Parts: sequence; C-alpha cells; structure tokens
Amino acid sequence: MFAGKSGFFRASFGGGYFDFHRRFFAFDLLLAALAFDGFVVLFTHKCLYFVRGLRFRVSTMSFYGRRFNLYLLLPVALVLVCGCATHKKDKQLAALRIHIESHGNLADSSQTVPVMRDQPVLVTIASEPILSEANIIAATLLETPGGCAVEVKFDESGAWTLEQFSASNPGRHFAIFGQWGEKLKEGRWLAAPLISHHIANGILAFTADASREELQQLVLGLKRVAKQNAKAK
Repeated sequence: MFAGKSGFFRASFGGGYFDFHRRFFAFDLLLAALAFDGFVVLFTHKCLYFVRGLRFRVSTMSFYGRRFNLYLLLPVALVLVCGCATHKKDKQLAALRIHIESHGNLADSSQTVPVMRDQPVLVTIASEPILSEANIIAATLLETPGGCAVEVKFDESGAWTLEQFSASNPGRHFAIFGQWGEKLKEGRWLAAPLISHHIANGILAFTADASREELQQLVLGLKRVAKQNAKAK
C-alpha cells in the first residue's frame, strides 16, 4: 500500500504532474520572482506619482487660496480707507467769531481787517470777539434770491450779548470771521453786516463772501459744535 503511494508521489512530484526533477522549475521560480518584483516597482511608481500629484494640487490650492484672500482683502481695504475718510469728514468742525466795529484805532485793542475779496472793504474792529462758536446752539443755510445766507442762533448768554451790542451800536458793523474744513485750514473774513436794528431774538443772519460748498461745510461744522456745546452743558 505504501509502496503504491510512494510510487504515486514519485510519479506525481518526480516526473509526473509537477516535474520537480526535470525541465525548468528553477527558471519558473525566477520568472515568478521577477514578476512580483515588477509589480512592486510599478506600485512604487504609482504611489510616487500620486504623492507628487497630491503635492501639486495642495500647492495649487494654496496658491489660489492666497490669491482669493488677496482679492478678498482688497475691498476690505477700500472700505477701511473710505471709512477713515468719512470718519474724518464726520469729525470736521467750524469756528465763527463775531467782532464789533470800533471807532478807536488803538493798536493793543483794535485792528483793521479786509472784508470781501473782490472789492475789499477795510473795517476797524475790536480785536476781541464779542461772540464765538461756543455760544451757538443752531446753524442753518438759508436760500436767498441772491444765493444763500447763514443763520446762527445763540444760547441765552450769547443772545443777551447780541441784544446789548446791537442796541448800543446802531449804524456800526459786525465783522464776522469763519473757519471750516479739516483742522480749520480754510478761513476768511466773511461779512460785515450793518447793525440796523435791535436784535432781541438771539438770531443773526448774514450773506457771506464764500461759495455754497464752503458755506455748507461751515454750517455743518457749526452744527457739530452746537451738539458738543449741548452735551457739555
């Protein structure tokens, strides 16, 4: 029985089914090894290409991400710049000083100023103003047949001062100096209205030697000053 089985193994492994002792078994093993090695090399190259492709995509995405962030930052920067410019305009104030004409020509208490740029009129005034923007509680730009005028309303103290000086100086002039714009860079003598009557309502209106745009800036700045005056009281 074993003899028969041993003969079967010899027939099967010795020269029958698998033929271990003859032909090209060693060569077959070499081919299998080479095939497996080729598979490993191919798989390695595929992995390398995948990593390179992934790296390229990541770098490309990073590049587009940076470019997208740049495009996103541009409008934000513009908004900030515009916002800063608007914020500066919102903070612009104005100044208004009202002097009374003086008949004396004392160097330490009076001065002569030119009013109106086209045809200057020299007016001698008291150096110290009788009223200023600190007394203003309201400012308005009025439409007139000749263009526009400025109307200012004074607080109780300013109204009393205006009434006293207008009542005691008929026939004289007020001399009005105004400043406006950023850091009050713009300014000039605007008007010298004649005192023709007693002003008891605390309101002074005058036409000014200025453009509409300049008067708009002046009035807007005076309104802001009036708000600050109201908060301070």
